[in-house]
This record gives sequence, structure tokens and C-alpha cells, in this order.
Amino acid sequence: MCDEKISIVIPIYNTEQYLDKCVDSVLNQTYKNLEVILVDDGSTDDSGKICDYYAAKDERVVIIHQRNQGNNVARKNGVKIANGDYVGFVDSDDWIEPDMYQCMVDNIKKNNADIVSVGFYLEYSNKTEIYNDEIDSNLYKIGKDTNKFIESVLLGNTKSRLYSIQWNLVTKLFKRNVISVSQEKVNGVFYGEDMAVTFESYYLAESISVINKPYYHYRQCNHSITHKKDVMLLSKLNEMYAYMKKLFESKNAGCLIQQELDRYFIRTINDVMPKVTGSEEIYNIKYLLPYKDKGKKIVLYGAGRIGKDFYKQVINAGMTCYWTDSNWKKIDNSCIISVEEALKKEFDKIVIAIKNEEIVQNVCNELKNKGVPESKIIWDIQTIYD
Repeated sequence: MCDEKISIVIPIYNTEQYLDKCVDSVLNQTYKNLEVILVDDGSTDDSGKICDYYAAKDERVVIIHQRNQGNNVARKNGVKIANGDYVGFVDSDDWIEPDMYQCMVDNIKKNNADIVSVGFYLEYSNKTEIYNDEIDSNLYKIGKDTNKFIESVLLGNTKSRLYSIQWNLVTKLFKRNVISVSQEKVNGVFYGEDMAVTFESYYLAESISVINKPYYHYRQCNHSITHKKDVMLLSKLNEMYAYMKKLFESKNAGCLIQQELDRYFIRTINDVMPKVTGSEEIYNIKYLLPYKDKGKKIVLYGAGRIGKDFYKQVINAGMTCYWTDSNWKKIDNSCIISVEEALKKEFDKIVIAIKNEEIVQNVCNELKNKGVPESKIIWDIQTIYD
């Protein structure tokens, strides 16, 4: 395989103080067969002039000056004019190790992967943290059954699950046809577009190669969305969730993948919303509902902390819920009915919201003695945070 041409797209908006370090780190790569596309997204500082300087200095640099349209559109427009066999991205306030693309190209020559992923450094003002993908360095065959890849490889890692391979576009090289098609599919997503594009790419790629060594320096600045108040953040998260849910449904992904999607977004809301609102009570869910099927009817057994978390998710999922507890008379909640009354209802499943295994076994025995088939009883306690 001859030396592949690599197109690197750098979207830029008002980052004049960081831009020299960023662009220099790309142009000074030990791998030289590069095309560097600088997309000035309507900057109002001197970022545009800095782009012009680099274009005059190095013939590998191509510039787009455009009105401000956001990071996602800037990346798309850069990819549209890319000539490389593979495409990568660098954010304009970050920088990369000198041999990053040489390492990735060497891996491409060895494995002929459609996607290559490396680790990264989180650069804070007072410390540096290292992050690698949470699965072993290897070539992973995706093939035609992407859902099987997601379930066996990504979800097989019980620690990180859907994000066992980090979603950052900037830590990856993509075959140009894979990234261009994936990006065009992602519209109307302005928060977390990396996740959407990455999973769209999985459904197009035949293989992905993981290199568990950090090469990318990701600067942690207070101007990022997770560091400042954004009153529209919950709406943006909802758009992102709706997009991913629709994607997985269109690809006939199983309930396990959907459950992990829910887990991730609940965790994200728990992480992000207190930072931007100052409130800890936005969506304070710890326990993940183990069964979701819109339109179904369930009996929810247990009204403690787990039951309350499950109940919120049952209602949000569009299911009918008959909520019961053995101590229902002592609970000040009109939604909770007796076990006997709940079992008289027509229901599809009984979800037990109790953590103690001994108590659960007693409840299961009680239910089976009352004629409930074991196949209708569900007990699976998963926390949002392991």
C-alpha cells in the first residue's frame, strides 16, 4: 500500500491565542503527505488572518472563510473539499503529538481498517490526564452486523459500554467515504454530534483499529459547553437522544443497546445539568429501568428509591404502570396500590424494584404462588454509575 494522503480538517472560531500551536503541531508531523483544511467559521478576531498566513507559508494548507455556522457545519464543509484517502479532525485550541498520523498510517497499512482510533490527553491548567479506549489495542471486524459488534465488543466491556471506544472525532482517522456519508446523515444535532457521527460511521465501516496510546492533547477550557451555563442544554440533549434512539431503531438494534443509550444519557444529564444550572435535582436518577417497551403494561413492585427511579422512567417510556408495594398502606402516595389489586390488572411484565436478593427471592416465590409465570418476572438492578 502506498502512502495514503491524509486530509486534516480544523474548524476555527475565535481561537487566535491557540491557533499557532494547533496548526504547527499538524504541519510539523513526521508524516508529510497531508492536506490541512482550515475552516474559518466567521471568526471576529485575528484567526482568519492567521489562516491566510499559513496558506501562504505552506502549500498543503487550504482555507475556507465562511459565515459563522457552527462547528459541525464547518467540519462538513471541510470534508466536502477534502482530497485525502482518510480524513481526520483537530480542534483549533488543541494540539497533537509529532508522530500521531505516522502511527495511524502505519496501522492503516498493516490492517487496512476503515477507522483508526487513538488515545488522548486531557490538558487542564494544573494537571494532565490520560484517556485511552477501554478495549484492547486490536483490529475489530465490524462486518455487516454492526449491532453484534456494538453488543459483543462495546457492551461486552461492562465498565464503559457504549463509549468503550471514545466518540471523539479528533482522535480518529476515517476513510473519506465513511466520514462524508456519516456526516451528511447527521443534521439538526448541535450538542454531542461526535457521538452521532461515530455511530453512523460504525454502521458503514467494515473494521476499526484501536491503538491504546495517547497522541491528541485536548485542552480543557472554561468556554466549553460543559463549563458554562446554557439554558438550552436540556433541549439539546433531548435532540441528541432522539437522534440516537431513531438511529438505533432504524438499524433494528436490540433492547440491550437501547438500554445502554438510556443509561448514558441519564448519566450525562446527572453530570452536566448541575454544572450549568446550579441544581442537583434536575433528573436525579441512579437506577436504570431494566425493561422498556412502549405501550406495554407493567406491575412495578417496590416503592423505595429504586421504585421511584423506575417509576419516572416507566412513565417517560409511555408504558402503563401499576405500582405496588407490600407496605403500600404505610406509603403516602396515591399511585401505589395493594399487591392483590395490582395482580388483578392485565399486565405484560412484573418489574421488581428491590435490591436485597433474599427479599427478592421471597417476592418471586410469593408471586409464583399467586399464579404469576416466572417468565413475566423481571429483576435486574443496574446503576447509572458503577
